[in-house]
Amino acid sequence: MRIILLSLLLITASQPISAGENKCVRGCKNWGFFAEFFWVLNHLDWCVKTDKTPVVHWDKKSAYYSKNGHNGSFNCWEYYFEPVSDLGYDCNDTIYIKEVYDPSFTTIWWYSQYVYNLNLLTEEERQSVKSVPLEGKLAGYEKHSSSSHLYSKSFRRKVKEELLDRFITIKPPIQEKIDKFYCENMEGNHVIGIHLRGSFLYNEVGEVPLSIICDEANQYAKENTIFFIATDQIPLLEHAKEVLNGEVIFYDCFRADKTTSPSKSGELTPQMGED
Repeated sequence: MRIILLSLLLITASQPISAGENKCVRGCKNWGFFAEFFWVLNHLDWCVKTDKTPVVHWDKKSAYYSKNGHNGSFNCWEYYFEPVSDLGYDCNDTIYIKEVYDPSFTTIWWYSQYVYNLNLLTEEERQSVKSVPLEGKLAGYEKHSSSSHLYSKSFRRKVKEELLDRFITIKPPIQEKIDKFYCENMEGNHVIGIHLRGSFLYNEVGEVPLSIICDEANQYAKENTIFFIATDQIPLLEHAKEVLNGEVIFYDCFRADKTTSPSKSGELTPQMGED
């Protein structure tokens, strides 16, 4: 799933950790950008817990791979981010592609996790989530064994402070584009950000109708609100322009009539991953 990198605006990252002898290398499959990104976070958490030095090496399996490289690197991870440590990949290294390392911690949201976490909420908390009713969608899904509460502020704070801030640094050419877009379009304004995607991944979360999303956003609009739309689909962007009560802004990048979520290696371009 391709998600616009501008959603990382609020990440403030520190320097990579020092190298050690116990290196652990994270590879990739051929899934969408942020599925792979979340699995990297799971890898980083596991490395911290097991006192290993993490390395991330996205090779030609990545949907965004190019034999010509991108942003000065041939490692797909480093198309977009700085190395997570002082060590690098060696051809003799073992590659890890686990999705979840520790059953008590994962940043990736499967449908079963979503259901499990809804069941952890009190009725008052459930109302605050404003989820579409899930009756009829829960059959066949086991409760996830994770003890982590993905709606919990403490869980999100842990991910930010212990993983994002410590390990993740966006490459300077991309960060400059983010900062430029923010300063020219968002700084000083009341901005509501909306991520719109299609319903092709029916088993990830309950589908929320587009009308509900936009109606909810309009309730938070002020007189001079600007709506920032993150989507890879032209029809969803056009609908947002029609129904939202304010100016609609978006990053100028490739969009299609349907989702560009990858299904095989090299299907997308490095620039599309950056966008």
